[in-house]
Amino acid sequence: MKSVVGLPVHNASRAVTAYEEIKRRILEGIIPPGHPILENGMAGELGISRTPLREALARLRHEDLVIAIPRKGIFVNSLSADDMEEIADMLEGLEGIAVKLAAKRATETDLARIEDAVRAQEEALRKDDRQAWSVADEEFHNAVLDAARNRRIQEVVSRVKVQWRRQQALTIRLRPKPTFSTEGHRATLEAIRSRDGELARQIDQRHRAKVNRMLIDILRSLGSRPVGL
Repeated sequence: MKSVVGLPVHNASRAVTAYEEIKRRILEGIIPPGHPILENGMAGELGISRTPLREALARLRHEDLVIAIPRKGIFVNSLSADDMEEIADMLEGLEGIAVKLAAKRATETDLARIEDAVRAQEEALRKDDRQAWSVADEEFHNAVLDAARNRRIQEVVSRVKVQWRRQQALTIRLRPKPTFSTEGHRATLEAIRSRDGELARQIDQRHRAKVNRMLIDILRSLGSRPVGL
């Protein structure tokens, strides 16, 4: 039996598992930018053959998470501050539209979900638990996007946020305590709850612009070098 990608079904399943596991490690910074991914070693570590591993790596190349360098191998793609600045500009604009739409379209269930995310951020802040805060931050943005009910915005944001999550993993312990971000999310929620879409957009974009600049400055201070060198 064959899968739609032409691999045997068991290999296709292993390729998906490998893709998800390697992607998780890259997004969480476990495999850092510029680090090589050795096929034999990774295949052995994941308990799979090289065929499903190569399928997984092909998907990761398509998402720009890894890069193939001739005669050198596969490397985790570097994090460019310039690239992150472009992504930040996109997210600032698109999520500004999303919060405005959420103010018009959010149901009580949506509002409760956003409230839960903000409360989780506030609790994580009190405990100074950066990892828990990051999880709640992701949930806040996902909840707002879902409340906006605009599939095309969701699709675009989902694609670019893959790279944005990488810098979050890298900078979360280097940035100041995320008090300003949490307060911004609380204010955004209250504007959405009051159905004031324009105010929600202004609050969201103001706090996001400030946070984005801080995170990009951190990336620039860390510097980067071309992968494979």
